[in-house]
Amino acid sequence: MLAVGGAVAAVALLLLLLLLLVSVSRPAAWAEVAFLARAWRGRRELLGEAGSSLAQRWGRLARSRPEKVFLRFEGRSFSYGQAERESNRVGQALRGWPGGPAGGGGGGGGGGGGPLQPGQTVALLVGNEPAFVWAWIGLAKLGVRAAFLGTALRRGALLHCLRACGARALLVAHDLFEAVEPILPNLQEMGIAVWALGKGPYPPEVTSLDDLLEEASDEPVPYDLATPRDLSDTCLYIFTSGTTGMHLMHLPVDQK
Repeated sequence: MLAVGGAVAAVALLLLLLLLLVSVSRPAAWAEVAFLARAWRGRRELLGEAGSSLAQRWGRLARSRPEKVFLRFEGRSFSYGQAERESNRVGQALRGWPGGPAGGGGGGGGGGGGPLQPGQTVALLVGNEPAFVWAWIGLAKLGVRAAFLGTALRRGALLHCLRACGARALLVAHDLFEAVEPILPNLQEMGIAVWALGKGPYPPEVTSLDDLLEEASDEPVPYDLATPRDLSDTCLYIFTSGTTGMHLMHLPVDQK
């Protein structure tokens, strides 16, 4: 152990000396040295015991300023504390969700039911509203990857995006449900569950998330569910508008 530690220290010292030599002939290299130092410090923080995921960082921030305004929407204000409770409720509701469609499994996201697991993906077809934020943070607290879908997606393009991210489930706003209803048979075949943000009425294969939220606690979700395995874990997926084709932006967990 001592030999390994000494070797690491020697390599680090050698790299530092090389950078210093470069900086003599190229003053701009000092900026590179400073960047590397900040990156190393940031890496240590991400790997520290305090938690490195989006959900864990959000939780610390919300607890430190519960009464401060976090979000304003259509004349209403939501505090950090309210946002924390609402996202907890989403996490608790979906953590206890009993399972998905009986069949399926195609597309890599679904399969024969069972609760959500860390590392799985849930797609969001939700517009610009607070429920989008609560769902995103709530899923992150379960260690689940959110996939942000463009609200103009329909039929083939929508199915393509769900296949591309390997969605386990699709969460759709009530006012966008008309985009999903025609492809419900396809989603069942793919093993993708559908949750709707509304009271319905909805077809039997669709679950009202509002009903689940009414029964859900706003107590914190277990902290360890959101802990990434390493810094290359995926945080979320973002789909483009489609003007340049069907593309997917993939963000590792350490990129904010």
